[in-house]
Amino acid sequence: DVDSLIERSLELGVRTHSPVIQALAYKVKGIMLHLRNNITESIDALMASLAFFNQISERRRGAYLNDRADTLWLIGRICDTRHELDLARIYLQQAIEIQTLTKDTCGLAKSYKCLGNTYQHGGLYQDARQNLEYALNLFQQIGFRVYIAHCLNDIGEIYRLGYLQPDTAEAFYRNSMDMYREINVIEVTPVINLVLLLLSKQR
Repeated sequence: DVDSLIERSLELGVRTHSPVIQALAYKVKGIMLHLRNNITESIDALMASLAFFNQISERRRGAYLNDRADTLWLIGRICDTRHELDLARIYLQQAIEIQTLTKDTCGLAKSYKCLGNTYQHGGLYQDARQNLEYALNLFQQIGFRVYIAHCLNDIGEIYRLGYLQPDTAEAFYRNSMDMYREINVIEVTPVINLVLLLLSKQR
C-alpha cells in the first residue's frame, strides 16, 4: 500500500531527524494527492517537501537538486491550473534555474512548456510562443514525441487565438495530429481545435 509506505517513510524521517527522507516522502505524497485530485493537500505536502529540501546540508544538497526542481515544477503546474499565474511562473522559473544547472534536459523542457502555458493562459502570447518553441526544441533533441505533439498543438492555439493566423495554426494542428498518429496515441485536442478553426473560416 503506497499510503502506508509514505507514512512509514515520514515516521522514519522524524525518528532519524533526516530532512532527505522527509523531503522525498512529502514529494511522493504530494504527487499521489495530486493524482487523486486532492489539490489543497497536495500543495501542502509539496510545500513541506520544499521546506525539508532547504534543510539538507550544503554537502548533500547537490544530489537532490533535480528532486527539488521536480517539486517546484509540480507546484507551478498546480498553480497554473488554479489560474494563479504569477505564482506559477515564480515556481517554474526556480525549477528552470536548477534544471539549467544540472543539465536536466527533460525536466527543463517540461518546465519551459508549463511556463509557456502560463503565459498562454494569461494572454501573453509572445512570451508563450517563445517558451513553447524552446520546449519543443528540447523535446525534439531527446525524442520525447508525445510532448512534441503537445507543444505543436499549444503553438497552434497561440497562432489561432493570439496571432489570428489561421493558416499557420492549421499547420501546427495537423503536425500535432500526425505525431500522435505516429506514436499510436489517441488525443482529440488538436482535432477539436482544427475543427473549430475550419468552422471559423467558413463564417
